[in-house]
Amino acid sequence: MKPSHTIVTHINIKRVGIEDISVRARYCHKDTQWTNAKISIAFLILLISSVQTSATSIVIFRTPEEIVIAADSMSGLISLVSPTGAPTNTENDTCKITRTGNMFFASSGVSEDGATGFDPRITAKVATEIGEPGTSPLNTLMRFEAVYLPSLSAEAAFVRKTNPSIYQKQFIENGPSAIAFFGFESGSTFLHARGYQVVDIGTGNSSAKPVAAIDCPGKSNTCPTRPGTNITVIKLGVVAAILRYEAQHTFTPQTDLVDTAQRLVELEIADEPTSVGKPVDVLRVTKDGGCWVRHEKDCGKDIPYCSLSVSTPTPPKTSQPATPPKHKSRRKHPRKHPRKHRPQPNP
Repeated sequence: MKPSHTIVTHINIKRVGIEDISVRARYCHKDTQWTNAKISIAFLILLISSVQTSATSIVIFRTPEEIVIAADSMSGLISLVSPTGAPTNTENDTCKITRTGNMFFASSGVSEDGATGFDPRITAKVATEIGEPGTSPLNTLMRFEAVYLPSLSAEAAFVRKTNPSIYQKQFIENGPSAIAFFGFESGSTFLHARGYQVVDIGTGNSSAKPVAAIDCPGKSNTCPTRPGTNITVIKLGVVAAILRYEAQHTFTPQTDLVDTAQRLVELEIADEPTSVGKPVDVLRVTKDGGCWVRHEKDCGKDIPYCSLSVSTPTPPKTSQPATPPKHKSRRKHPRKHPRKHRPQPNP
């Protein structure tokens, strides 16, 4: 008998679009039952991919005027085929934020797989390039999902066959993938993010489907903001340290989004140094386009660096000491009427 899965969420999946989602998965297999196996995806929590041993930590701040996104760079890849038949690990750094046409793309979870050609970043680029001029970002996302979901399902089936333990942990327990398209269009920033889940459909096959969504701009149920602000906060990947920080701090309209986004990712690096690593990339998107605020790697060269005026607020002008006014010299003007001559008395 194949294991059956019941996904119970704290929200109605048809009304997805809240910042934090908690999913409880129940696994039943013959007489053994696992309950309360809580998979916290903290909106879109996706820890480790089938070919990626390291976790991912990405934080996105969105307001109508700007988007700030920070991401770690560690990528530990598993080669499922090795001379000994056992998985081998290699480490490198990678850009988890990329440009796709006139917008940007970020992904967490299942990364590229050389054995199958699976790569969400390539899929996103193709979905952007094949679109007609003027195609909306949401339509681009729909084209992406039309290709990506079958590809993700095939990847899950491949990993399930080649390494069942990795499949169970990274596809079933942790969740396989989360993605985000974002940029600036029609006078406002836009952000479309999705979280995906893989379910077992029997006969050794799996099926991927979306389980969480954020669409900004939009209504409060699809584009939630922090109380008292216009800031939407999205977290992809490991979030334990971030959640502890948020429990003690609040976001205000005066929050420095660039510094805060970097600080949150650095908290995860300190908390999970073996799976989340430096350097931290920070990208800022405004009406003037996207640019790197902080970036230290060779990838991502098609994105310019921000000028100093973009990343650093202009210091206020200091008042100069008042200079005493100069005294104007009096000019002697000739009298309009000459002084009358007084006759001198005779001696």
